[in-house]
Amino acid sequence: MHKLTPEQLDCIHDIRRRSKNRIAAQRCRKRKLDCIQNLESEIEKLQNEKENLLKERNHILSTLGETKQNLTGLCQQVCKEAALSHEQIQILAKYSSSDCPLSFLFPERERTTASDSELAVPAGVELADGVSGVTSAKEQSSCYQCVKSVCDVTYDPAQELHPVSVRTVDKTSLVEPCGQSGGITDFCQQMTDKCTTDE
Repeated sequence: MHKLTPEQLDCIHDIRRRSKNRIAAQRCRKRKLDCIQNLESEIEKLQNEKENLLKERNHILSTLGETKQNLTGLCQQVCKEAALSHEQIQILAKYSSSDCPLSFLFPERERTTASDSELAVPAGVELADGVSGVTSAKEQSSCYQCVKSVCDVTYDPAQELHPVSVRTVDKTSLVEPCGQSGGITDFCQQMTDKCTTDE
């Protein structure tokens, strides 16, 4: 058997080591290329999904805008056919959400004033003979609560579509009792009769 010198053995070992390193580097480059290709395909897939989601989002937003417009027109038509008063529309918009189309039925300035305003009985009314009858805030509150409670009980929603005829009450008969001391009960009774008038 031929014996190799130490220099020859070192050269053979060096060649084998270089070939192994070259093969390992090729495998490493192949793994890197595979990883890059996988990442590129994943990025392309995510980009396509993003485009589809953006298209779907734009479609949903356009559909939502059309739905709001249609709902606004429908609400306006219903309010017009039902002949709702301005106060009733304000009440509906007050208890609706911010996206409710009822908020577009009247200007922003009127919406802000309507949300802050409260129902109250006038502090001073003109009598038939020209004398002004002034009532205190306590009497106004008691009269208003009495009349409101009775009107709420006797209120019929069908009357909104079929208004009933209410007998004409003389102006002096409604305001004179509030101007007198101890006449709150009579005034509340008259307002109760007015709310419960038959057809």
